[in-house]
This record gives sequence, C-alpha cells and structure tokens, in this order.
Amino acid sequence: MKVVLGLFDSSFYFKEKGGHRWIAFLLMALVFLSPVLVVEKSAGQGQSGLQVIPTRIVFEGRKRSAQVNLINQGTKAATYRVSFKNMRMKEDGSYEDVKGALPDEKFAEDLIRYSPRQVVVPPGESQTVRLMLRKKRDLPAGEYRSHMLFRAIPPKNTGEDIESLAGGKGEISIQLIPIFGLTIPVIVRHGKGTATAAMGDLKINEPENPGDSSTISLSINRQGERSVFGDMIARFKPEKDGEELEVGRVNGIAVFTPNKKRIVNFNLTPPEGVELKRGNLHVVYRQGQAEGDKIFAEKQLRIP
Repeated sequence: MKVVLGLFDSSFYFKEKGGHRWIAFLLMALVFLSPVLVVEKSAGQGQSGLQVIPTRIVFEGRKRSAQVNLINQGTKAATYRVSFKNMRMKEDGSYEDVKGALPDEKFAEDLIRYSPRQVVVPPGESQTVRLMLRKKRDLPAGEYRSHMLFRAIPPKNTGEDIESLAGGKGEISIQLIPIFGLTIPVIVRHGKGTATAAMGDLKINEPENPGDSSTISLSINRQGERSVFGDMIARFKPEKDGEELEVGRVNGIAVFTPNKKRIVNFNLTPPEGVELKRGNLHVVYRQGQAEGDKIFAEKQLRIP
C-alpha cells in the first residue's frame, strides 16, 4: 500500500493505492498532529521557483484592469491554480486565514474577475493572469482586500517513485510532498479615504549571541480608512563630523485595515568598521518613489 500526502496550508493532497483505506486516514491524522513545514508565502518569490510580479495590486481612481506575471524560474514546467482567499494580518505581520469579515473589514474577492484560473508555465518562461474590477452600483465607500493565491499543482505521477520503498506485499510507504503557493494582496479603494501612520516604541536590541547583528524593534500605528505600505530605512550619523549612513532597511512593510498597529523587527547592518555608538539613529517609514515618496512617519534615537 502507498500513501502520498502533500502539505499545503493545512490541507492535503491525498493519493492512496491498495486496500486498508482506514490505515491511510489514521496516518493522515498522525501527520495532522505532527509539526509541518509552512509552504505558503506572501508575495515575492516562493521555494518552488515561482516569482510573481507585481507583489500587490491596488485598484483606485479610474483603474479597472491589471495583470500579474507568473515566472517559472525552475527547470521543469509547472502548473498553478489561481484563486482568492481572505486573510487577516496579525500584529506581528504574519497572516491567518479567515472566512468571515469583522465589522470594519471588507473583502475584495467578489469585486474581481480574473482569467485564466489555471496556467501551465514552461521553465524559464512566464504567463499572465488578467484581472478586471467590477464594482457594484451601491458599493459602500472603503478599502476592500483579498489575497490572490497561486497554488502549485503536483504532476499526475507524483509519488509513483516510492513504490520501490515498499519491500513486500502489505508494507506501507509514506511520502510527504510539499505543495507550494504564493499570495499577493489585491486592494480595491472606493470613495474618499485617508491613511496616516506614526512610529513608536523605537529601541535597539543587542544581539543574544556573539557575532549576531543588533536589531531594531518599533511599532507602526495606523489611522484612517486605508492601509499604509512602504519601506523602512534606518540611518546612523556619528556625533562627530561624518555623513549619515544607511545601516538597515526592510522593504514592503504594510499595515492593512482594519489593523491599527504592527510590530516591526529588522537587523541593523552597518558598513564594515562602523560602530553604532555615540551618534543618532534616524528611522523613516516612507512610500516608494512610484507612489509619491511620501514620508509616513519618522523617529530618532540617541545612541550613547
């Protein structure tokens, strides 16, 4: 008997050959109780060699259409199924799947039409998924968000090579197959709305182990009807004469509605020979240049 289990977002790709189906379900239950590798990622590039561009889509103003390019950086053709899912951001920036919306939360999946629903991407090539916005006449003002999911579909012969692992009749072989996926946020902004952000709780955390980098921790506090999205840049200027140096950066930091707060941690990576002592640390949270280069928030910290 052979059992193939594919792990994806707490769901299973299940393939069973032979009898004793009840044994297979017991094995599945055991896997549910075991630690599993998280194989779904938000935006960017996944472990399967899939790259998605852009990493987020915003419909606002007169914009009614958009497209996403799926690039297969692997060595074999890959099939991806396209769908929507609703996710809620936690205070630490991670996500949880949700089914129902909170009173001040709006989902965008019913406002978007997209095609195709499944694509085959040859190695080293790309395919396009097109999106079209369809607003309802009586749509209430606000920001709507859902996440477009690109899920890898395993080949039909997945798991057939483990027949050799079973040495005789009645033996059981198990193969856990990760099924990778990526998500990107799709946002619809309807009507007027604003968003502001403030920075708080800024501090430097010394490394726990010798040779590790110091880290920055801070909070972003969002206000308004819209999400904020931008890059976090840390610069250091010594007390004595010297230029301001970039010593840390993390791009693509979002605080999605309805969240009011997000905790951010990132490494400080000063240039070789530069000590973060006796100077001023300047941290800026700003939009990208393509979106106006607006500064959402900034804060300074004196380093003795």
